[in-house]
Amino acid sequence: MTKKNILIAVVVIAILAFGTWYLVSKNANPVSTTGTDITTGVPDTSGATNPGTATTPTKGTGALKTAFTQGGNYTCTLNALADDNGKTAGTVYASAGKTRTDFRAESAGGVVTELHIIRDGASAYTWISGQTTGTKTAITTASPFVPRQPSGAGIAITDESSVDWDCHPWLTDKAQFVPPSSITFIQG
Repeated sequence: MTKKNILIAVVVIAILAFGTWYLVSKNANPVSTTGTDITTGVPDTSGATNPGTATTPTKGTGALKTAFTQGGNYTCTLNALADDNGKTAGTVYASAGKTRTDFRAESAGGVVTELHIIRDGASAYTWISGQTTGTKTAITTASPFVPRQPSGAGIAITDESSVDWDCHPWLTDKAQFVPPSSITFIQG
């Protein structure tokens, strides 16, 4: 190879390296670990680490409601901590102000209950797998993320429940936010 070809190869490699660095650093979004919601700048008074924005995968521990403070399209797996009565886990899907949460609780005796919640921005639809009725409640600014659970839910989880989460960006599946037509929703 001639000196000219070597020089051209070095320049091309340098340009590619700089371009890669620039694109990676430009798209990197900070994730708060200080308890401040970086989407709003509001401190999280629960003292939990905030899951940050959904453009990057995040993991954390804190109050359940903290996992709902992200912006963007994301999905999170949740595990309730310190539940002496069994195990509760769940999955959250979120997009454009809508959320779906599917909880699965297993009691110490092995009984499994699945609770589902869809929030479409105006109403929260709550139902238990295997039942034909659920509740529909209006969402207000004071509404909890986990509404009052139907009778027999068998899941003792609230907005303040301590959970760990693992969140990732998600390509929206609008079907996740459609309440099932097989359930009759009663105004709650």
